[in-house]
Amino acid sequence: MIKACLFDLDGVVFDTEPLYTLFYRDIFKEYYPHEQGIEYKIKGQTLREIYDAYFPNDEALQASLTRRLYAYEAQMPYRFIDGLEDFVQHLKQIGVKTAIVTSSNNDKMENVYAQHANIKQLFDRVFTADDFTESKPSPEPYLTLHAN
Repeated sequence: MIKACLFDLDGVVFDTEPLYTLFYRDIFKEYYPHEQGIEYKIKGQTLREIYDAYFPNDEALQASLTRRLYAYEAQMPYRFIDGLEDFVQHLKQIGVKTAIVTSSNNDKMENVYAQHANIKQLFDRVFTADDFTESKPSPEPYLTLHAN
């Protein structure tokens, strides 16, 4: 019997993956013009992981990139994947717990909540990068879920 169903946020709950690909393609064209495809290599990583790998030890640049990302996310449309809401409602009706487990942080989630105030009612729990120290696919986010 299935007791819980876990959902990633970008590309699973919301159709935002193509938007992030465009954002990061522009960033990496600017800072790594001779390397292709970095925007695909960073999928699922936290902002901290991206900074540590590609922009280490430059807090001013990291702050600038964070401001750019937050401005982008603030205007970005968060459109549900077709059928997602009905699917999650069905899971809840048959007694399956639901949770979002995302590498996104709480700041980004505030943008989501501004567009979809009902998401906290749609899902039983929302776990963000601020809830754990390691990103997926590390088991830590899932162990955090189990502990809660």
